[in-house]
Amino acid sequence: MSNEAGTVIRKFNPGLLQSDEEIREQFVVRGHELDLVLDELRGNIDSPSCQHILVFGPRGRGKTMLLARIAAELRSNPDFADALLPVRFMEESPEIFTLTDFWLETMFHLANEVDGRNAPLAQELHEIRAALAPRWREQITEAQARAAVFDAVDRLGKRLVLIVENLQSLCRDARDEFGWQLREVLQTEPQIILLASATSRFRELDEVDEPFFEMFRIVSLEALDTEECGRLWKVVSGKRATPLEVRPLQILTGGNPRLLVMAAEFARHRSIRRLMSELVTLIDEHTEYFRGHLEVLPKTERRVYVSVIDLWQPSSASEVAARARVDIRVASTMLGRLVERGAVVRQGRGRKRLYAAAEPLYSMYYKLRRERDETAVVENLIRFMVACYGVDDLWQPSDPLSVEAAESEVLRRGIRRHTAVALSYKCMAQAEIGLADEALDSCRQLEDVARLWTNDSEEFLGVPWVAWLKCRIAGARALALAVRAEHRASIRQFRIAYAASPSDHEATIHEMLRLVPALVGAGISPRDLLAVFAGDAGRSADLWPLVVALEEHAGNQIRAPRQVKEVAADIRDRFIEAAERMGAT
Repeated sequence: MSNEAGTVIRKFNPGLLQSDEEIREQFVVRGHELDLVLDELRGNIDSPSCQHILVFGPRGRGKTMLLARIAAELRSNPDFADALLPVRFMEESPEIFTLTDFWLETMFHLANEVDGRNAPLAQELHEIRAALAPRWREQITEAQARAAVFDAVDRLGKRLVLIVENLQSLCRDARDEFGWQLREVLQTEPQIILLASATSRFRELDEVDEPFFEMFRIVSLEALDTEECGRLWKVVSGKRATPLEVRPLQILTGGNPRLLVMAAEFARHRSIRRLMSELVTLIDEHTEYFRGHLEVLPKTERRVYVSVIDLWQPSSASEVAARARVDIRVASTMLGRLVERGAVVRQGRGRKRLYAAAEPLYSMYYKLRRERDETAVVENLIRFMVACYGVDDLWQPSDPLSVEAAESEVLRRGIRRHTAVALSYKCMAQAEIGLADEALDSCRQLEDVARLWTNDSEEFLGVPWVAWLKCRIAGARALALAVRAEHRASIRQFRIAYAASPSDHEATIHEMLRLVPALVGAGISPRDLLAVFAGDAGRSADLWPLVVALEEHAGNQIRAPRQVKEVAADIRDRFIEAAERMGAT
């Protein structure tokens, strides 16, 4: 664990009023994408025609930070500074409706960019813009504005890299002819390079009869992987974390840098385990951020989006329409707009097409604020993830049992407790390495210990501990029988183990996460294990990702929230590892 204080990284508007050095220090992920874009720009320096670039990714994926970092490199790296000049537009371009507006905005931002090095040119551009802006004769004004920009380019002796964000919104809001007019400029004027961003693929980009079809080199910003999340986490929180600790945060934030920075800032004085348990508090502290994401949407789009995040799992247009209580045609249209905004992602094709929130944490925010029953579902998932990705592989007794143990004269002496715990792990370990007969013998010894505990005068203590021992005994016996290929007998013992599992949720999750993968690895059918869980649907709800993992391992197609599916995928990896381990044994 590092003692560093951590770095304050901007979640919004990175690069605004920051030095190039500050931007470099804060840029800790997306190095591969930075190299891709810089390589393309380097190739444009001496080329008679330019390759234009579009950075694509949902909101919060780091597009603005990447573009700010590229601009910093173009300004300070001699390989670029003599040939290229970055001109960075605002994150939104609400004043651009026509090509004239585009050139006027270019003049404004170009003047700001050169002001520190060429004040006379900056002043001249501001004056020309002020004179042209009030004019309404479109063609004349556009020609004059364009001429002023290209005159400045010639005097600077550099190509302009116009950095324009949210190109999909610009195309949607501008006049119909704007896209074609801009394409003509980009194809005929090598002095202009467009480096744009978009939250999603959009019509003007994807359809053959639209202006930007095959116009751009696409650089996609995928969700951060575990290693990248760990790197960003360390920089922001000042704490080192293992991949196992970072993984639940990666899943919950969807690998979204902005959301991960929020979590890391929240966790500066907390452990990751405590952060997970206080996730509700984290979401509550950022209520305005989540609420603002909803409030910017037009009314009908918001109604459909709320239905998507409430459904949580990938859903069809008809399911969304039913939940939103709108016509299917309205729902489909609104879903298309939400996909274009980057708020919703689309999976599959045709009638099998499904929709889900681009950032699943919004679904958890909505569930936590909606009603108590739905809050419990989210809290159960968080509790499962705490147990699944806990630092310790071995289950530690829950607080109530630990307190009781401390108050017990018998257990304070420690002899029976340590003997039982050690013997319970021995049972499982012997079964896991294929020593089935030895494991069954150890189970009989453990039963003798449990019998002694049953006779203990301190009944308030004996009951929970005996139940835990019975669970351990039956579980180890189930695994030993599975190793001996006595599958029916193994399932009977597993049913006993599950029925006797601790009332403490986290303890049960730990037990099942160790036992179930081992049983699957030893050849027990996932369907037989699912039948046991189905017999107690109330308790199995706490094991949701484990149940999904078993369903998928059995070959069933299951729809579930992305967070649940990703945890289930990690559990399925444990099934495979257990099978390989059993095979090697």
